[in-house]
Amino acid sequence: MEAELSETIAAQNGILFAQPAIVHRKVYSGRDLLAPNSRFEPEYVDERGYVPVEWWVMSTTLTQNAIPKPNEGITYLRLRNESKIALADALHLLMGNYASQWPLTKILDIGGPAVTPSFGSTQEVPP
Repeated sequence: MEAELSETIAAQNGILFAQPAIVHRKVYSGRDLLAPNSRFEPEYVDERGYVPVEWWVMSTTLTQNAIPKPNEGITYLRLRNESKIALADALHLLMGNYASQWPLTKILDIGGPAVTPSFGSTQEVPP
């Protein structure tokens, strides 16, 4: 895989493409920004009853949901030969001695219906 990753980096001028690492949760719904996720109804939930509310950006971290899903939270890099490699498996090659410093970055779609905060009359942002 190391050779395929190096070839992909060279052929794409250093640009790597990744599959989204969408994470589902049972503890809160969203506002339909990342995906349909504002209700815990059959057309919104996965087989566990969870909704997709987090997008983990270039993640090497597995989720720790009560009902696990294989490789949930892990980012996969797309290689030129149509195969893929987990970012965790490629990180040392990409980052060298700094691989252990790689952060977990999340885009969260947390919400449900908009509310007016108790400390003022302005509606919360984003609306």
